Amino acid sequence: MLIACVPLLIGLVLTALDPAATVRALAHAEAREGALQQVLNADAAARRSLREAGVVEALVALGLDTQAPFEARALALRAAGASGHGSEVDALAPLLAPALDRTSAGANASTRAQGLALALEAAQALRAAGARAALTPAVTAHDPDVRAVALGAAGVPEQLCAGLSDPQPVVRAAAARALGRHAEKADCLVPALKDRAPSVRGAALTAVGEARVASAVDAVRAIAGDARGPTHVRAEALAVLGALGDRAPARAALDTHLSKGGIVPLALGAVAALVDSTDPEDLRRLRAAVSSKEASVAVRAGRALALRGDHESLPSLTALRARVGARYAADVDAALEQLGAPVEGEADPADVDDE
Repeated sequence: MLIACVPLLIGLVLTALDPAATVRALAHAEAREGALQQVLNADAAARRSLREAGVVEALVALGLDTQAPFEARALALRAAGASGHGSEVDALAPLLAPALDRTSAGANASTRAQGLALALEAAQALRAAGARAALTPAVTAHDPDVRAVALGAAGVPEQLCAGLSDPQPVVRAAAARALGRHAEKADCLVPALKDRAPSVRGAALTAVGEARVASAVDAVRAIAGDARGPTHVRAEALAVLGALGDRAPARAALDTHLSKGGIVPLALGAVAALVDSTDPEDLRRLRAAVSSKEASVAVRAGRALALRGDHESLPSLTALRARVGARYAADVDAALEQLGAPVEGEADPADVDDE
């Protein structure tokens, strides 16, 4: 009778996300994979109903089940992280053990690898669910990937600043990214802008912009002006400088592009830096950039003007829509719509007869 019910369970789960059916399906290997995928793909409203029906508890139980296949346990942990909140997933903390204690992973190489993989899945689930307290011990995990996840979720700026000195780049980058949420302590990011690892430098640069670290201006200027540096990094540096209120390098880059056809990524970064500027000359620059021969620059400038609510740029944006290809049409349409202009395929209300 039980075996005969399995196809019905599969059908119920695959056709509609029924929380009760999902709980039952998780107990059966044949129906489990479909149920897990549906939970992972569920929207916020569906996840609320799943929590109310006890699905998170069932997912946690599956993730902890040492008799279940590794793949099913890993999926269950991802689904639990996506659906659970805080203490609902605290029970996953014991899975962190292989990353905390080298002797707990087992003597067999395969067992050790699976134990560390599940520890990483558990750490990511705890972070996704906001279970910071359960993750705290993993800040000092011997496994760098688990350590990075735990540190990235940490809410203690002092821990994050210390993490910038970790021997592993993945950990330093995680610490830098997290510091973007702690403007009051983010000055320790400045040295990380010169880290030997590109991934750490990139994370630090982004975080400096997010946290508005004024003390980083000189270091970011050096990055933006380094002709030997990657253009995409220099472009981001220009945008970060704009966030820090230093827009002179962006003005120079955009002026060069408009007069001489300068490097496109730098022009794009310059546009991003000038979006929030209150200087009338920067508004003039953005309007001029809509006429750039480089479609990507022109479209980026058009979107910037739309964000500023610049209705005087409507004629230029309409002309831009006529000359850009299909690749950028949707972006220009979005800018026009944001400014209240009818876009292609829409009827102008003034042209519609009243019935």
